[in-house]
Amino acid sequence: MNSHHTYVHWISTLTWKECNLILSSFLPKCKPGVLKTLTMCHDSPSGMFFDAPTGHRLPAYLSLLYTDIEIGDSAAERAEFDRVLASLTTLRLTGFYPFWTSQAYHGLIELHLLCGSLCPDKAVISEDHLIGILRASPALRTLEFSLTIVEALPSDSSISPICLEHLELLNVARVVPNKLGALLRWITPGLKPLQLVIDLDSDCDVELPDNLVTSFFARSQVSKVYTEQGNYETVLFKFLNLCPHLKTLACSSIQSSRSHIPEQDGPFISHPALETILVIDSLVDTTCLRNVINVINGCPVLREILFCGCDYMDDEPSSLCADHLQVIAELGPKVKIIDYDPTRNWGIFAS
Repeated sequence: MNSHHTYVHWISTLTWKECNLILSSFLPKCKPGVLKTLTMCHDSPSGMFFDAPTGHRLPAYLSLLYTDIEIGDSAAERAEFDRVLASLTTLRLTGFYPFWTSQAYHGLIELHLLCGSLCPDKAVISEDHLIGILRASPALRTLEFSLTIVEALPSDSSISPICLEHLELLNVARVVPNKLGALLRWITPGLKPLQLVIDLDSDCDVELPDNLVTSFFARSQVSKVYTEQGNYETVLFKFLNLCPHLKTLACSSIQSSRSHIPEQDGPFISHPALETILVIDSLVDTTCLRNVINVINGCPVLREILFCGCDYMDDEPSSLCADHLQVIAELGPKVKIIDYDPTRNWGIFAS
């Protein structure tokens, strides 16, 4: 098989043995050096490696989860699969993976490691294996990750982050907020503007995250952020404080939380570089609009604040339109209501 692109989607009723049988028939027909893109998705609560060694040779953290899972009958056959996968530059994986030491993870430009329907305690990767994957693909431009990191060093350990100087998109939206540091401490992006997809705990206050997360932001050129959930105050305070180079902030499915608003009349939000704020599919009320005014007054280069698919909360929620917003005249032409979602063209989620 000479195709440069391969997409494999397993239905959830297939067992891992059936999946392995299919791959055992398919992969040997691929010419080594030709395969560039591989997308695999398995919607099952049971995790799978399709080319792992037999159970007694698995690392301890995996041996109880996966036993006797292997695609080849011999080491030579598994090596042949490795040769086929070694030419990959784009790898999109959800719930079904080559083993963590596979050549499939070497020399990648785009990598998506997603848990899908897997339980968090099954979608696991050790810190050592993760480090090996990142070091093996220093030219990564896109990284999307939602697995659970296990066997990690203590948070106060002295480490040397891995330089990914070409990284342009980092998507960690599905990583639990209190686990972000375990991943981000290992990544040092280059000088390119970085697009970040990240979610914050809706219950967190306006204080900054832990040092592992703030250190990542300090060494990164984050210019565009997409985030879901949470509230306006948390999103605005945290990201404008963390990202001095931020130009575009997109917030989806967020709402106001009055308990987080500082008691002062003047502008309490300022940023030297922010140009655009997008508010998508969210609840808007007068509290939100007061914050919008403060943003406008505190951001000298701000060009526009766009609302898309939002509901206005008064006595009852209703679709946001100019008629609801008497205060919109005070906000000026920078504030607009649009009928399309600009983030659909950002390419932030694996297809």
